[in-house]
Amino acid sequence: MRSETDPGALRGPSPLRLLLVNIPFYHAGCAEAPLGLAYVASVLERERIPFDLLDANALGMEMPEIVARVRERRPAAVGATVMTSMLAAGRRLADAVKALPSPPIVVFGGPHATIAPGETIERGGADICVRGEGEETVLDLMARLTEGPAGWRGVAGISFRDGGEVVHTADRPLIRDLDSIPFPARRLLPMERYQTIHTGRKRFATIMTSRGCPGKCMFCYRPFGRDLRYRSLDNVMAEVRELVERFRVEEISILDDAFTLDRERVIAFCERVLASGLQFEWRLGNGTRVDLIDEDLLRLMKRAGCYEVAFGIESGDDEVLRKIGKEITVAQVERAFAAAKRVGMETIGFFMIGHPFDTVGTMRKTIDFAVRLDPTYAQFTMSTPLPGTALWTWVKKHGRSLIGDDVTKLDFLGTKPHYETDAFTREDAERMYRLAYRRFYLRPRYVWRSLRRIRSWNDILVILKGLVYLRKVAPEGGGDGR
Repeated sequence: MRSETDPGALRGPSPLRLLLVNIPFYHAGCAEAPLGLAYVASVLERERIPFDLLDANALGMEMPEIVARVRERRPAAVGATVMTSMLAAGRRLADAVKALPSPPIVVFGGPHATIAPGETIERGGADICVRGEGEETVLDLMARLTEGPAGWRGVAGISFRDGGEVVHTADRPLIRDLDSIPFPARRLLPMERYQTIHTGRKRFATIMTSRGCPGKCMFCYRPFGRDLRYRSLDNVMAEVRELVERFRVEEISILDDAFTLDRERVIAFCERVLASGLQFEWRLGNGTRVDLIDEDLLRLMKRAGCYEVAFGIESGDDEVLRKIGKEITVAQVERAFAAAKRVGMETIGFFMIGHPFDTVGTMRKTIDFAVRLDPTYAQFTMSTPLPGTALWTWVKKHGRSLIGDDVTKLDFLGTKPHYETDAFTREDAERMYRLAYRRFYLRPRYVWRSLRRIRSWNDILVILKGLVYLRKVAPEGGGDGR
């Protein structure tokens, strides 16, 4: 999709164009809008800096098609968001565009560019890394892009190569006033293409009402920091109205890391939704803590259109939960699920297999716990040591890494073990992972309940997508681990 900005109205010395690309990477059928790039696009549009926004992932584009678009638009720079497990895909994009006769500058932002900018330049092929929030940084960078490294040194929050060294400029302060950021430039995105396994073909969108997370989970990297910053509810509701009325969105997934931390704000949000008259469903797609939810709050959320809430559970063993920094207990998990079921809320349980302090016994305990809780959906992932996390450091010191320092081998979907410990091997973790999916989803009770929930063709599509995913992550013949 192309922007409609005036190519002659640049905030800077010359009419430069930036091409923002969402790199093809995610598994088919589970595309979500690239909110980070869409936010950057919105500030570029506000400042009348010429750009294009291309969601190559949702459009199913291959690298030659992306290169053809670069050749056609002739941007001064190509920008992309790169997570750790996307580094290899980022390198393919960088190599492809740098092979052009007049190659653009390659700018990467996102989690990996923030936590490991040197590696993103050396191994990922970036010319410049934008660290942290990119909305303000990209404006300064575009104004000085033609000045080269001498001018780039005056841009806070970036890293780049200058001769034989990688230069890191001073960190840019976090954006305090989130209302000052325009809404994501969704009109430039293929909105009809976004969906997940759970949404089927419903028109679907994601939204963030805050940034930051004060949690202490050892496996998590916080790209927006630990300091929680909120948008005003006026601002949030204006975006919700735009999604429903302009883009005809039927379901909204709130991606905040700590949406329910401020109980009074959640209550106020629900009251605003109820008073708005807007017709849409919503859910907490990124999950919430079990100790921040109770029956009264869940009941109000349900009245306001929230039909599903996800909980980060991770383990069914209290000692493992304590050691990984979750600061919750099995009893709290049980109370939260009981409250959700009394209210009639659909639930998702997020579980991890192969924590640093797991044994085969505690992994089996987690599986048993998932079956006993019986959420509407369960997602099992392998414990994944991301750079910048306490888990990454622990594996370096105490575990046996199966990938060494090559982060390109990290599995984005969390389906493969990345390390062993004295208590479990790679084979143990793989066996327990397959067992988790097969025990949970192939129970006669679960199958019968899923069939009874069918109300439309979309429900059938959701079930079929789930079966395809199940076959991928837990193929037959894997053994049951007993």
